[in-house]
Amino acid sequence: MSDFTEIHKSGPVIDVAHLQRMAGDDKNLMLEVLGIFRQQAEMWEKLLSPDTPTPDFMVAAHTIKGSAKSIGAWELGEICARAEEEARSRQLSRDEKF
Repeated sequence: MSDFTEIHKSGPVIDVAHLQRMAGDDKNLMLEVLGIFRQQAEMWEKLLSPDTPTPDFMVAAHTIKGSAKSIGAWELGEICARAEEEARSRQLSRDEKF
């Protein structure tokens, strides 16, 4: 998951044009959706703890992947997709969940 820092440096975190299309260019709706995403991120942080059992870690990664892609956070979605796939294929060690 540490790849996110490097990927983030390469471009915007959120594809605003995608978010505008999804919200019908309603700026209030865009802000509401981003606010909900931010609130959920606090919960997800706990679920992505290295101490979380692999099956729960996989579910969290899957959930974040979908939410990230819905707002145009493509890189985060891809990182979560990779984490989900790894967790789906085998038990992850504590160190692999970082």
